[in-house]
Amino acid sequence: MRFSYLKRFRQGADFAAAVRISVLFLVAALAGCGGGAGSTTSPEAEHIGKVSALIGDFKSANSGNNPKNIDDLKNWAIKNGKGEDKDFISTRDKEPYVIAPMAAGGMPEMGAMASKMPIILHEATGKGGKKFAVIGSGTKGSEMSEDAIKGLIKGRPNVSAK
Repeated sequence: MRFSYLKRFRQGADFAAAVRISVLFLVAALAGCGGGAGSTTSPEAEHIGKVSALIGDFKSANSGNNPKNIDDLKNWAIKNGKGEDKDFISTRDKEPYVIAPMAAGGMPEMGAMASKMPIILHEATGKGGKKFAVIGSGTKGSEMSEDAIKGLIKGRPNVSAK
């Protein structure tokens, strides 16, 4: 029995696909399952979740491309009757939300692929050192520390083996 097909498959494995799968596992681990006896939903979590759902609508209408920033999303939503100015402002810090691309395993984004990578929607300032954020295509906001959000946006620093 020959396994030459498997050798070719391993050599030609799609690295980008492996990175995407790794990012999805990271997102799932950070987001958790939610729910449970002790969980509560805040008004801000629901508010930012609605904006995140609009990102999904935007992507569906724009060949899977992400909005470039919150103004891009807001202008599209208002033009299409899907939102109002107040929808894109945090109820806690009263500032516009921020859209940032997620780091792809510490790799820099390149070309058209960057417009389709997962994004993070979060508050600009937040409250009490925490910001509500929605990761990827989630529709439920949760509080995260500034460091956690920065880690998702910039990736972990490269540590070389010695």
